[in-house]
Amino acid sequence: MKNQSNTGITEIGGVPHMRNSKGHWVRRDTVPARTQLQDEVVRKIVDYAKDLNAEIVRYKARTLADIGALDALLAQEYGVERPEGVRGNRTLTTYDGDLMVSVKIADQFHFGPELQQAKALLDEMVRERADNADELLIALVNQAFDVGKEGKVNPSSLMALRSLEISDPRWAKVCQAIDDSRKTIGSKQYVTVHERRDFADRHKLIPLDLAAVEIGPEAFERRSLRRSVEVAREEVAEAVRHLLAGDMIVGMELLDTALQALGVDGVKPSDMQAWRDLYEPATAA
Repeated sequence: MKNQSNTGITEIGGVPHMRNSKGHWVRRDTVPARTQLQDEVVRKIVDYAKDLNAEIVRYKARTLADIGALDALLAQEYGVERPEGVRGNRTLTTYDGDLMVSVKIADQFHFGPELQQAKALLDEMVRERADNADELLIALVNQAFDVGKEGKVNPSSLMALRSLEISDPRWAKVCQAIDDSRKTIGSKQYVTVHERRDFADRHKLIPLDLAAVEIGPEAFERRSLRRSVEVAREEVAEAVRHLLAGDMIVGMELLDTALQALGVDGVKPSDMQAWRDLYEPATAA
């Protein structure tokens, strides 16, 4: 059995097979062409998505590391002995104010079983009031609660419900149950970046989620990491051919281009000049 990369095709006994959704191996030549095409398209999209996800992970890690390094420098300047990295909300800006990077810390929480008791008390209050029940109260209860399914509680509606003032002795218990049910389970760091084109403009969010991204010409001005690697690979292959052929100057220039495509400092000008001084006289001779 020989697997061909991430194509979804595996050779069994020298014959290409594809695995169906039930885990059975099926000869590729019996799979409809349209199904094979769909399989190929999905694999391509997912492959790019994984690369993009890895880029975003690296971006966030690098961003927090850079801000942490800045914190360390500021801590040193102000005599703080133990800087603790990126903590708390903050916004960093460029000198001209055109670019902003914001780091926000948001608590993550869930609602415990006390919430079901709050819901039971509210249902009791609504039933007793019947036709005289406050429409706003009923609407907020319906929006805020679905305690039968974990994760179906609407936090914003629940807090709006909590802020109401109701003249019922049970209301204090409802509010207390809601407060007791809220359990903080951790926190999450969010990084957002904004830019403006002119001093008179408002800062605009640079979206990093697919739903908010608008596809326009500017989206293709920057080269993706995958494409940068592809370009670098092509340049390296061409450089090797020139180096093997003895064309050292062109080979070094191509290697320099490959490094720059990856965002790495290229060959130092002094080193490049040294190569030219070494090989150009020999070539001229």
